[in-house]
This record gives sequence, C-alpha cells and structure tokens, in this order.
Amino acid sequence: MPPRERGEFAYEFLRAVAERGIECLLIGRQAVALYGAPVGSVDVDIFLAAPDAEAGIRKLVDEFELTDESTESKRVGFFRRKKIRLSRFRDPIQPGTIEIFRQVDVFMVDSLYGLNFKEAWRRSVPVELSPGIAVRIPHVDDLIRLKRAAGRSKDREDIGWLKRNRDRLLQP
Repeated sequence: MPPRERGEFAYEFLRAVAERGIECLLIGRQAVALYGAPVGSVDVDIFLAAPDAEAGIRKLVDEFELTDESTESKRVGFFRRKKIRLSRFRDPIQPGTIEIFRQVDVFMVDSLYGLNFKEAWRRSVPVELSPGIAVRIPHVDDLIRLKRAAGRSKDREDIGWLKRNRDRLLQP
C-alpha cells in the first residue's frame, strides 16, 4: 500500500477494521474527534479483547505494511496490559513542518484502566464512516474514564470538551 496523506491512513485503517467486522473499540483522540471535537491525531488507538479480533487486526498489519514494534512498558506492565505498537512508515513532508508517524496502538486486554471490554462494547456507539461502514467508539462516559486514567494534558483537554458537550452528545 503506497504512502497516504495525513488523515487518510487512519480513515482507511478504520474502514478496513469495520469492513471486516473486527470487534474492537476506537479509543483515544480519534474517538474524541468522531464525537465532533475540534482535535486531530495521526495515530489510531484500538481496544479489543476477543482472540478472533486479534487475528483480524494481525491480518491488517500485513495488508497495511505495518511493522510490529511490540513493547511491554513499565506503565503497561504495571496495569497488566499487553500493548502492541504497530508503526507505519515515516513520511517526508514539506520543510518547516513536523514529521508524521502513522501508527496503530492495539490494547489486547479484557480490561483497560478498569474498563471492562464487554461492558464498554455493550455501551459503545456506532459511528458511520461511510454508508454501511461503521466503527464503534466508547460511550462518552467511558471515554472520559479512559482519558482520565491516561492523565496527559491533551487528555485533560479532551475531557473538558467531552464534559462541556456531554448532554448534546447523549441526545438521540
């Protein structure tokens, strides 16, 4: 697969996940953006628990020419999570701008920061990427919980936006 433009990689990867019916939740800033926040991210963070979902993601690793850079960081190990970091190639872009690393972080665990996958899946929200193609994101309260546990400054910004817009986001 040839190099893609900035948000196109994430869209294509998520579309492939949805088309294959891989049972996973999109978490992180991409999920916040799908709720409508004016934020962006070039990485894709996925939470999954089912072994068949892992197999589906592994197939996409080859299709999207990702390299497996699995690591067990102290933080991840402390929480007893297996985090697999799959990094996309590095694109040279216009001088004076930053370099982009396209990557997919896959959290293959039953529970992430105390959030049980099955419960999160049950409460999750489908978001249509294109006609008939949808990904699932955590319920706004579950996403706030994940962001709070991560605790970075960008997570606090995302939490603020999600809380300010919570009532509107929960309307049918």
